[in-house]
Amino acid sequence: MSKEEFIMDLKYGIDPYLPEEIREAGELKIFTQMKNNDKLLHGISIEREDGQPSPVIYVDELYEKYQIGLPMEHVFEEFAETFERAWKESPDIDRLNLSYEAVKEKLTCRIVNLKMNRNRLHEMKYTPVGNGYGMTYHIELGDGKSIPVTRGLAEVQGYDMRLLCREAMKNTQEQHPAVLQHIESVVFNIVIGPEEQNNLLLRDEKLQTDAMYILGTDRKTFGAAALFYPEVKERIAELFQGDYYAIPSSVHEFILIPDEMGISAEALGQMLKEVNEKEVPAEDLLGDKVMKYSREERSLKTMEPEKEKDTERGR
Repeated sequence: MSKEEFIMDLKYGIDPYLPEEIREAGELKIFTQMKNNDKLLHGISIEREDGQPSPVIYVDELYEKYQIGLPMEHVFEEFAETFERAWKESPDIDRLNLSYEAVKEKLTCRIVNLKMNRNRLHEMKYTPVGNGYGMTYHIELGDGKSIPVTRGLAEVQGYDMRLLCREAMKNTQEQHPAVLQHIESVVFNIVIGPEEQNNLLLRDEKLQTDAMYILGTDRKTFGAAALFYPEVKERIAELFQGDYYAIPSSVHEFILIPDEMGISAEALGQMLKEVNEKEVPAEDLLGDKVMKYSREERSLKTMEPEKEKDTERGR
């Protein structure tokens, strides 16, 4: 069964599994939504007769489960359970006060790859930050829910984007401070269990330069933005007392490698390519280019592969 057929079967067969309150609220509709890295997701929602918003439940993962053997009856049951839970927890967005004064303390920012989000960014407000990356802005609603600051929302609410960008960065840095850890410590915590984070950014002595590090935030998600917090790149260079490479591991973190470690940019680029292809979900990809921070120049630059350099030279 194709995905389109699966979604149609789900739409027209789900009614008996849904509570009466939801069934009578309106008509089921199929939606598509562009998510991070222009990944197109398919969902089902209800077009409510009272005009109020309804949660959208994305069904792409359900389709993958169906493809590996999940019976259709179990698909209906899982979808209905998820929809009912989301229905009860969904905030009434139409009744939210989204004026700047009401949302300014809830604003945060996230880092995205501009090229990989070309279509999605047509609808969103963002600020380029260099090396092919940009900051998008979001209103946090709590419980992991958020609203992106779109062009339409900014226009309707009359947001001053200079103020909004500044407030979002301040909030993000204060609420989710940058955390630098040895990569071994991160792996140990995953295997053994979480311990209190040892944030190396708070240390004064030089860090060892024969090790790899993870830079993220205390909330674990969307932590790659930490590299672009004010003064963070400079602080890391002080701790290494030299230059370092920054590898976009995912939207959640960067891997940092001191230049003194002696690994070439080409080798790091190959490592990044392999990890992206095998380990990182498509929606979590941040980039495929290694960057290098120069302590002397106080600048972060993208390292170009030798083949690209040769092409530019006309070889």
